Amino acid sequence: MQPQHLLVAVAGTVALAGTSAGDEGLEARAAAFSWTANGGCKQDWAGRCNNQCFGEARSKPQCAGKTVFSGIESSGCWLTWNICRCQC
Repeated sequence: MQPQHLLVAVAGTVALAGTSAGDEGLEARAAAFSWTANGGCKQDWAGRCNNQCFGEARSKPQCAGKTVFSGIESSGCWLTWNICRCQC
C-alpha cells in the first residue's frame, strides 16, 4: 500500500470514529412519533392543521418537550380533499 493511500485510510477511520454517537443525545435521535389529526379528509385544513396538531400534541406523552410539526397530505382522500399529518 502506498503511503498516500494509508494516510487516506487512517484519516477516514478517524473521521468516522469522531462521528459515532454516544449515549448522550439518545433521546434526540429517537424515532419521530406521527399521527393523523382528528377530522379526517377536509378541504379547509390550510388554516387549521398547525393549530390542530399543537392541540392534540398536548395530550400525547410521546410529544412531551418535543417540537411539533404539521403537514397537509392528500393521502387516501378524494381529489381536492386532504388530511392533516402531525409529528413530534
